[in-house]
Amino acid sequence: LNVAGAPEVLLLKRGCLARQDDRLRPTHAGMLLFGRDPGAFVRGAAISAVRFAGTTMSDTFNRFDITGTLPEQIRKAETFLHDHLRKNVTLGSTMVRDEQFEYPMEAARELVVNAVAHRDYSIAGNEIRLFIFSDRFEITSPGGLPGPVTITNIKDERFSRNPVIVQVLADLRFIERLGYGVDRIYDLLSQQGMYPPRFEETAGGVRVTLFNRAVAQAIEDENGSASP
Repeated sequence: LNVAGAPEVLLLKRGCLARQDDRLRPTHAGMLLFGRDPGAFVRGAAISAVRFAGTTMSDTFNRFDITGTLPEQIRKAETFLHDHLRKNVTLGSTMVRDEQFEYPMEAARELVVNAVAHRDYSIAGNEIRLFIFSDRFEITSPGGLPGPVTITNIKDERFSRNPVIVQVLADLRFIERLGYGVDRIYDLLSQQGMYPPRFEETAGGVRVTLFNRAVAQAIEDENGSASP
């Protein structure tokens, strides 16, 4: 870290630097947030972003391995989403062209930010996986749900596994410190008439799935009001 004067004080206050033997040294969170090569320090601190052609993993895909500091990873993931989410184009009554992504961009972004902020960085060699299929969007974060958070109370319970990372990302305006984005994701999907996200714990992490409108409509046609 190349800091001096006031930045040193701020980084110390935020927990990105610590004093050791009368010297300032970066903490794990400091390396992830501001280090020159976080991936060399924390193996697996990256995002594997893939767009598949169909509904399953196949040999037809576009892949982008996202590395760098955590703020850089979020920005690169946003670019990947803009480039790889399908767009629906409609003409309104005034013939104004309206482009709408297959998933609310803000909801997809919130899921990326949540994964980066709350994953278990003690698990080495396993990156965040951002997979886009023809029928759904999945993001899987290494590590189980933190603290008292469960699948059933995830909308209401608040607990941060990485408080330093969360605070700095809030300082940089990637997230709201007290919100964490889960309620907002539900609201954004509801506003567009889409199914709520599906949260599930896997053997090695937590996966969140968004279903696109075509799947939701097919499920409704087949099963009435049943949800995925």
